[in-house]
Amino acid sequence: LKPTKKDKAFEVKFNYIRTELIKNDKSKWVNLHRPYSFFTLIKPMMLECPQKFQIISTKGADFILELLLIHGVFFDKSQVWGKDTFDKCGQSKAEVFLQNLGIDEKVLFIDDSNKHIMETEALKNVEAILANWGYVENYEAEDNTIFAIEKVALHLDRLCHF
Repeated sequence: LKPTKKDKAFEVKFNYIRTELIKNDKSKWVNLHRPYSFFTLIKPMMLECPQKFQIISTKGADFILELLLIHGVFFDKSQVWGKDTFDKCGQSKAEVFLQNLGIDEKVLFIDDSNKHIMETEALKNVEAILANWGYVENYEAEDNTIFAIEKVALHLDRLCHF
């Protein structure tokens, strides 16, 4: 699907409002980004074995790092691929994997976009799980938060030897 003129007009307005809010009241903008409920479940694992987590997002990498730090999680910048990388890779998270991560070892990929799940699950060594938070409508994915967290724990157990 290609964005319509209405979509593009919304994007321009949204980007203007975001830029103005960040410039004039950054704390208000930051406070609009509250973590999804799964974050409290996954945070202990992120703290225990941070080197095994990577983030690919449509948000800016620096902003993601700032949000993580606000919530007590420190990631190295090399663990986060944000909007710039995402856009350079044709807005494909699978392409971000291929160009930046390499997937020689098994990867567990969790995302709230059917498009990104379908692209990445076709990659070798990637197990993809559609999360039911964020952009996913309730009818698209069952409440699989606990299932996803258990999969992360099992995956990390193999990698970090908990």
